[in-house]
Amino acid sequence: MNTQKYIGLLGLADATTRYYLERYNDIYQNVKGGFSTAPIKMLNLDFAKINPYLPDQYESLAQPLQAGLDQLWDMDVDHIIIPNITLHNSLSYISTGFDKDKILHIWKNSLDRIKSNDKIVIVATQYTMDYDPLKSYIPYQRKRLTEPIEKEVEAIRKTIYRDPDYQEAITSFHEIIRSFHSETVLLACTELSIAYQRIGMDYPNVIDLVEQQIQSSVRRILSV
Repeated sequence: MNTQKYIGLLGLADATTRYYLERYNDIYQNVKGGFSTAPIKMLNLDFAKINPYLPDQYESLAQPLQAGLDQLWDMDVDHIIIPNITLHNSLSYISTGFDKDKILHIWKNSLDRIKSNDKIVIVATQYTMDYDPLKSYIPYQRKRLTEPIEKEVEAIRKTIYRDPDYQEAITSFHEIIRSFHSETVLLACTELSIAYQRIGMDYPNVIDLVEQQIQSSVRRILSV
């Protein structure tokens, strides 16, 4: 009997989707060895029909997102990954034909890494830094970035979206990450996760939500 579990990946923006596939295969191969590739079933949504409604036109996002999630679940997957942090905020506005707990929620998934006495710096899109979804889940101390740094982060994010290997943007991002010592840095943007991966992902005070989501997903499909 085939007991293989499959990850259901919702394909969205090109650079983001390719990064998720890259990290999935790297992590899975590190565990399984050889020429192993992660067992993924993917459904591509037309991101051009979603992007105009981001970050917060939830009612307009609901219909295409709900239809895509239901179709992906029908592909017989163990759980679903949405590779867009902002889209997770819209989940409360949709009704899926399956248990929404099967969607690996990117915020909830990382709560066990955050201590209540941590001073948190959220590094993300301008919308996420303003909206701060984390406060809906746990009480915590927040240190806000200065306005010039927030603008720089947003510029870096947009550059990485267009060119994931743009070295000047990656170097600038590295300098920002290195400037935090006593704070816990919460990376909450896929483009910034791409930049973080490019600089080695070796800062113990950084919690990368995308990396946490992917690693948790791989653990789920490897569990018996």
